[in-house]
Amino acid sequence: MIRVNSGAAMIEGRYVRFNSEDGCGDLIVCLPGGRFCSVEAKRPGGRTDPVRAARQAAHRQRVRKSGGLALVVSSLDELLAELTAAGYDVKSRA
Repeated sequence: MIRVNSGAAMIEGRYVRFNSEDGCGDLIVCLPGGRFCSVEAKRPGGRTDPVRAARQAAHRQRVRKSGGLALVVSSLDELLAELTAAGYDVKSRA
C-alpha cells in the first residue's frame, strides 16, 4: 500500500502539485492477485469542493474501466465491507 500525497501548495510564489494524476486516491494498493485499488479516504461528514469531487469521480471511473477497484470510505469498517463485497477475504488477508 502506498499513501499518495495529493494536492498542491504555494511554494516560493507558485503552486507546486504533489502528483500528476488529477483526483488520485489517497491510498494506492496492490490487492491479492495483482488487482489495482485506489482508495479515497474521507472524513465522516466532510465535504469536498465540487471541482475536486468531479476530478476524484473521473479518476475512479478510469480505474474501474481498467479493471481496478476504486473505493471511497470514511472508516476501516467501510473499507473492510467494500473489500468483502468485492470478493476479498479480509479475515485471512488472502
